[in-house]
Amino acid sequence: MGNQFDPRVYLQNLYTALENQYQNDPEWTRWNEDRLYFIRELNDNISPHDEPDVCFLTTLCSIARNDQSQSRLASTVMPIFLNDYESDLRNIQTDEDCQNLGLYPKLVPYQWITNLASYLREQNMSFAEFLQNMDGLSGLEIRDELKQVTKAKSTFVKRISIFIRDFLEKDTFGIDQNVRNVLNRVCLPVNEDILVAQCRNAGVDPGRLERLFYLHGKRMCQSRECNACPINVNCRDHRFNI
Repeated sequence: MGNQFDPRVYLQNLYTALENQYQNDPEWTRWNEDRLYFIRELNDNISPHDEPDVCFLTTLCSIARNDQSQSRLASTVMPIFLNDYESDLRNIQTDEDCQNLGLYPKLVPYQWITNLASYLREQNMSFAEFLQNMDGLSGLEIRDELKQVTKAKSTFVKRISIFIRDFLEKDTFGIDQNVRNVLNRVCLPVNEDILVAQCRNAGVDPGRLERLFYLHGKRMCQSRECNACPINVNCRDHRFNI
């Protein structure tokens, strides 16, 4: 009998190969050193761990498709949020407020912000207090709570998962198109809950693996540099010659 497939070893090998590939990549290095580096870069004189409202809104701004558009959007939105809305999500009450901030609906889902703000006002609590109340929950449980409060309808709410991963430092596996492409190619489920469970079972940090998949999808899969790919033997395109 041949060697049986072990999903734990498979995930471990994928993680090791990608970590070796990107160990000197500046974006990977910066994120390892400080998961909130992008928030610090976009918000001068802000201590991210003391500013959950700023971190959440900046994370939503990073839904833009590339680094340049993310930076432009956040650079427009954040000064207005800090000065006119006092860095408090509860002060964003309407779609008009979102427009005043410089947000545009094709990228940033207005309803997430206004629904969250409405809930916080109804409960008479700050966003920081809301997060403190969920301190004992898992990353996925907090994601579900935030999905319910924001009334997010999408199955994939990567920006909520990314906020939980980086700000709260809890296990999630946010899925965007870059990550989805890699998951499909290495025959892993496009399902955040299953992926987090599989990573835990394999002793792999799900947030780190997701970040590596994101970088890999952006760096190699988009440009089809298959010959240089460290995991091409795992890719369905390679195995089935399609």
